[in-house]
Amino acid sequence: MRIPDVRRKLSEIANDLRTEKVSPHSAAKSIDAIVTELWRKSPRRRAPGMSRTRTRMTPELKIEIKAYARDHKDKDLQSIANHFNVNPGRVSEIVSGMRK
Repeated sequence: MRIPDVRRKLSEIANDLRTEKVSPHSAAKSIDAIVTELWRKSPRRRAPGMSRTRTRMTPELKIEIKAYARDHKDKDLQSIANHFNVNPGRVSEIVSGMRK
């Protein structure tokens, strides 16, 4: 059941309760059944975690990346990240000074 279907079903139950077409006990049982539809299903497959395939960030590595970026101004963040086997977002943070 999709979210719009759940919303519609809950609205119907609320209307039935207002007009006393159903008992509160019956409505509660219906709502309990609908609540199970709202849980997120676990993914079938997961991508491998980047943390397992990338180099761990250390203070020494940060210094190396800063120096490399300073000495190779023609390189973009992705190529620097590839050189050190790290995430380009980390390189961006280090170069911009956001990650100390």
